[in-house]
Amino acid sequence: MADVWDADTARKSLLDHELPPPGFTFAAASSSDRLRYGFPAEPDRQAQPHLWAKWERNLDRPWRRVLPEYELQPARPLPSPLPQGGGTSTNWSGAVATPPAGKGFTTVSGTWIVPDAYPPPSAWNGHGYNDGLYNVLHWVGIAGATGAGAENLVQLGTGTDVNVISGVISVTPYVWFEWWNSNLDNGYTRLNGFTVTPGDVVEVSVCAGSTSGAASIGNVTRSEYATQAINPPGANLTLIGNTAEWIVEREGIGGGLSTLADYGAMFFSDCLAGGTGFELNLSGAGPVNMVAGGTTFSTALEVSATVLECYYGTKQP
Repeated sequence: MADVWDADTARKSLLDHELPPPGFTFAAASSSDRLRYGFPAEPDRQAQPHLWAKWERNLDRPWRRVLPEYELQPARPLPSPLPQGGGTSTNWSGAVATPPAGKGFTTVSGTWIVPDAYPPPSAWNGHGYNDGLYNVLHWVGIAGATGAGAENLVQLGTGTDVNVISGVISVTPYVWFEWWNSNLDNGYTRLNGFTVTPGDVVEVSVCAGSTSGAASIGNVTRSEYATQAINPPGANLTLIGNTAEWIVEREGIGGGLSTLADYGAMFFSDCLAGGTGFELNLSGAGPVNMVAGGTTFSTALEVSATVLECYYGTKQP
């Protein structure tokens, strides 16, 4: 019998870290205490110099840990097949990297400014915007395959809901994470209480082994961070780590796809990923554009080896 995604299953997949004691500083702490209190593991300084420099830079930030509350959400579909090395997807736009032969990703990270979002031009009726829910997601993740090619994906990022009711627009940014598996009807989890607003700078990292994962997000603008260990949502699931992603996504709702909110443009910077004995940037990853029904909803452009631009539609703002 397949596992059912509910509150009890969700709680089993979450492993909380202890809160650091008063006066605790990451820079002065031991490696074991950093891990104990939820700070990401130290990268290999020799094999992963750029990941290590990013990790070391964050040691001296005046972080304050936030304990979020969990809110379960419905499952969301992934594109099939998973786009690699460039191409198109009906609901993804960004970049997908692959590791060296015989290797697997164990970490991926990115930094971005949380974009504002608006109803899309298609929602304009000449006098105002049509009622509806429009959304956009921005995330990094590590994916793999298990069984008969069924994907796993560990991911964390920000998102924005744009809701129009009786012509009145409300915008709700949030943070979320997920260990998705195609054989389970499992959903994702919002981290309520961790505040992000348009214009905030966030640093996001996801780490994953074959049977466990961890994700952390730092709001640099607010000097706050949250960290979350994640177990697979079902038994006997393993993560190969054969792709790493930096993605803008439109959410799957009710078995279909939502209408992408107009997010203008955003930049994923410090795009780095690595595994045992190696690290990679965007070189060779290839951009992925969001295309459906002959319409391009989001375009990806590799600005440099570590900077990826995504923008709404086909015209740069």
